[in-house]
Amino acid sequence: GGSLLGNRIRMQEKLRDSGIFMRSLANRGEKGGLSRSALGSVKILEAAGNKEIIIETVGSGQADLDIMNLADTIVLVLAPGLGDEIQAIKAGIMEISDIFVINKMDREGSYFAIKDIEDIVSMDDAGGWKRPVIGTTNQDPKSYDALIAAIESHKKFLEQN
Repeated sequence: GGSLLGNRIRMQEKLRDSGIFMRSLANRGEKGGLSRSALGSVKILEAAGNKEIIIETVGSGQADLDIMNLADTIVLVLAPGLGDEIQAIKAGIMEISDIFVINKMDREGSYFAIKDIEDIVSMDDAGGWKRPVIGTTNQDPKSYDALIAAIESHKKFLEQN
């Protein structure tokens, strides 16, 4: 539904960029939403000098929160009209997410999905960080600029706090 990296075929052009390395790691039924080898892979990438590493988990739910022990910034990507917003609320994944993305904004109901998530996060205190809700669509590649800005803003927030 809300996969950001998901379809490798879509990513072929990006894979030609010498600054991008993509590797799929099967979770092989592991609990927590991550492959057992994810931590080791991140450590190797960091040791090689990579400063920005993006990890996509399997569809994470209530018991799949291992990412919070590995990532500095957690982005929850949801798709409108699939009930993802409600599932996220029930699952508890919202509690650990720093940034929310409603992907596929060209779909019907996308603005309602943003409003629902905004209403929920407006009631919480995330330690001084105001968790943004951002809409993106492949129909408008510039829509990802706000996501990049939010990730950079969260990085600065973490460095200052």
